[in-house]
Amino acid sequence: AMPYSSAPLLAADEQVLVLSGDVPLIQPDTLRALCDCSAGEALALLTIRLPDATGYGRIVRQGEAVQAIVEQRDATPAQCAIDEVYSGIMALPAALAQTLAAAAAAHTMPRASCT
Repeated sequence: AMPYSSAPLLAADEQVLVLSGDVPLIQPDTLRALCDCSAGEALALLTIRLPDATGYGRIVRQGEAVQAIVEQRDATPAQCAIDEVYSGIMALPAALAQTLAAAAAAHTMPRASCT
């Protein structure tokens, strides 16, 4: 999860790179290319096409534009057939990260208890 408490500390004109801690094989060149795509001005998602996308969030597009990331449990059969998935890695402007952090802080989600 994105450390939302850190977002307000960023200068609005900076760029943020978000990635999971379980991607040790990601190449620096891949991250640089993603940051170049974002250019500090837009959200850029790193996606991948998988022959078996079971368990992953599907990238729903309209033309080239990403419309949604739909988790498998919420996907329609047509969306489950999509082989492009979200890797969990993104680059975005700090101002957008701050907006998302504020929205996340204001939104409370019920938590499941593990018993």
